[in-house]
Amino acid sequence: MLCLYLEARCELAFWSSNYSLADETYIRYIISIVNIVYTKKSMGRKKEYPERLTLPLKTETLEEIDENLVEGETRLDLIRSGIDRELKHRRRNR
Repeated sequence: MLCLYLEARCELAFWSSNYSLADETYIRYIISIVNIVYTKKSMGRKKEYPERLTLPLKTETLEEIDENLVEGETRLDLIRSGIDRELKHRRRNR
């Protein structure tokens, strides 16, 4: 709604002698900012892992993780798969 109002004001600025080219440029600038703000909220993908967890590890543990990584695998991939494996194991042993 605000964008439509600003767009109408911009058209008025263009055809009216009361407004200068600087006014029109400023109004168009404001319209672009408003559009950016409103479209930013809906853009992007949903996070696969919305929760964040800080995991302090010893240097030796990180070195061992790095030594056992498969090509293309990250530390997080290894840690997540280990957690998933442990959870499955605990579910079976209930």
